[in-house]
Amino acid sequence: MRNVLERIVQTVEQHGLRPALEVGDAQWTYRELWNAAATVAKTVREADLAADVPVTLFSARQMETYAALLGTLISGHPYLPVNLKFPAGRVARIVDTAESSIYVVSREFVSLFRVFMDGHNGEVYVITFEQSVADEVRQLENVTVTVLDLTPVTKQDASLLLPVDFSRFVYILFTSGTTGEPKGIPISHGNLNAYLDHILTSYDIKPEDRCSQAFDITFDPSVHDIFVTWSAGACLCPLSQADLLLPNRFITSRRLTVWYSVPSIALRMKQVRMLKEGAFPLLRYSIFSGEALPAHVAESWQAAAPSSIVVNYYGPTEVTINVTEHCWDPQKSPSIVRNGVVPIGTVFPNSFYRVVASSGDACPPGIEGELLVGGPQVSEGYLRDPERSELQFVLHSGDSQVRWYRTGDRVIELVDGTLLFLGRVDHQVQIRGYRVEPAEVEEVLRLNRNVVEAVVLPLVDEGGLAVGLRAWVIAGGDTRTADLLRECKNKLPVYMVPDRVVLVPSFPLTVNGKIDRTKLYGVG
Repeated sequence: MRNVLERIVQTVEQHGLRPALEVGDAQWTYRELWNAAATVAKTVREADLAADVPVTLFSARQMETYAALLGTLISGHPYLPVNLKFPAGRVARIVDTAESSIYVVSREFVSLFRVFMDGHNGEVYVITFEQSVADEVRQLENVTVTVLDLTPVTKQDASLLLPVDFSRFVYILFTSGTTGEPKGIPISHGNLNAYLDHILTSYDIKPEDRCSQAFDITFDPSVHDIFVTWSAGACLCPLSQADLLLPNRFITSRRLTVWYSVPSIALRMKQVRMLKEGAFPLLRYSIFSGEALPAHVAESWQAAAPSSIVVNYYGPTEVTINVTEHCWDPQKSPSIVRNGVVPIGTVFPNSFYRVVASSGDACPPGIEGELLVGGPQVSEGYLRDPERSELQFVLHSGDSQVRWYRTGDRVIELVDGTLLFLGRVDHQVQIRGYRVEPAEVEEVLRLNRNVVEAVVLPLVDEGGLAVGLRAWVIAGGDTRTADLLRECKNKLPVYMVPDRVVLVPSFPLTVNGKIDRTKLYGVG
């Protein structure tokens, strides 16, 4: 069983002169990437910290970020990324929970790092590729900063690679829980290896491929981008923030053959008529995950990339990136679309699942329930949070040896094992005693030929009870909200009809590019 570093070492040995990374006009070969990463690895080790201490990456999408990420893994430490858009207080909570004391800081992050360090005491270690950054962080007060000087190494220093314990962490990511407090999710080498085993044997990624990197490294699909690409010897092509707004030109100018993003990006491209038929002839794989994939977006993307296999992945961060897949079939898939979204498909063969009712009993095919997932991709639990771990990582009746992750997602299983995504357990609401699924209302709104996309959310009173629904809609033409409401009244029971339909030019997005539903309440 090979770990991720062994896979990359093999790539460096076999494809050392091939491009590994292309950022803007700069390009590194695998040999150059490895040498830069080995320099970081050697520097991290000189700090002589406990092996479970994560290296916090205060870095943007630049060549050195990727060298620091790989170098951290070579050093034997997990990496912990933070985003420039994170408030300093959130960064502090994340770093304190992870007990990190070593940081890689780039120029873009100096201001955030300084604010973050204002409330910090003790000794910290800083690695930077820029002398001006080193000089600036040395001047911080109330904290002892040791700037570790990068010492170049040669390719012969590949002996830096240490034996890997599969129980050790590769990375730690933080996501917001229902309380808004960040929860740390550590992923082990064993978890990641199980994921890579499936992806690299199921998808024919080649050294000649050019793969997008549209996700911020604080979002776990980026792990797929980076390590699937480098394990296959292909070239990783990160997008800038400007490229992400409308990436059609990036896809064609960079001659991408593999695309992976949240569906919101594809939706925005469709909205401005960028998904023209045959627009992306070189794409071989078009992958989407992170939120529900509307069927009309899958259809439009398939037309734009006719030689591409369009894949819908699903997976919580706690289950290592993705754990189900559905390849869009223009003939068969539309017949099993539910509420206008593409099925999340079948569970990876190395994992297992259950669909259970609120009582805990297993649901037969055709009956909705909550999805539970088990297997080698499931994380050991939340970092230093046993109470929350006990709620989400459970031993189910009759399976005392199996630890299941409760996804909080409602699904229906078809007789062939295909899973249809219905929505979040906590998105389903009770209105006037009736159980209401907002996704059903969204689908009615989408039936209007002018509607590009719709989001429906509950309205709650001061006591927290749902008293109605409201809809936000992106639409073209001369769409009138009165017409949309009339269509809802003609097709839905009265308790499911939104109180208002708000027309918006676009949906607000989270840092990770998903639709930010909470911000919609402040629109209109």
